[in-house]
Amino acid sequence: MHTSERFNSLTHMVGLVAAVVAGGMLIWATIIDGALWKILSAILYVSSLIALYTTSTLYHASTGIAKKIFQKLDHIAIYMLIAGSYTPFLLVEIDQSVGWPIFAVVWTLAIAGIIIELLPGKRQRILAILMYFAMSYAIVTYSGSLLTDLPHNGLFWVQLGGVFYTGGVVFYVMDKKFRYAHAIWHLFVLAGSASHFVLIFSILA
Repeated sequence: MHTSERFNSLTHMVGLVAAVVAGGMLIWATIIDGALWKILSAILYVSSLIALYTTSTLYHASTGIAKKIFQKLDHIAIYMLIAGSYTPFLLVEIDQSVGWPIFAVVWTLAIAGIIIELLPGKRQRILAILMYFAMSYAIVTYSGSLLTDLPHNGLFWVQLGGVFYTGGVVFYVMDKKFRYAHAIWHLFVLAGSASHFVLIFSILA
């Protein structure tokens, strides 16, 4: 395994351990609370977070055909995490008359995206990117009320996570030019998901 790939795998292995530990704490907190939709939201969110870090870790640690398989699973996990991250807001935080329809749209897009990822060829990557954007902005139709429904400092954590994800893209696109650029991108992803975890924990716990 190339040295840079070791760092890529190690960074998201750290994320995986953190997701298991912190995610377990979140699920346990919702179980103590006893609210059904909080428990289900926590399970969906934590499962998607663990899936992302697991597939990414295995992808960067693998070679040959296994690497190609885990790369595909890594892409699929992105859809799951986007939808999983939405779930606590849609089922717990905002009015359910609006939350449930958006929940259905987001998870339908996630399933469609997963199907796209399973299609052969390279053109599906363009469709995948478009699907990422469609899912990411699906909640804009309710953003005004959502912002007022967020807990104290909620907007700060949303924006901080966005800054980390967006800032990390700089290193993502430099992947072929700078040896450890992808590992740095992973660190930004860790920081972004940690920021959003803080907010989701405050909503569900």
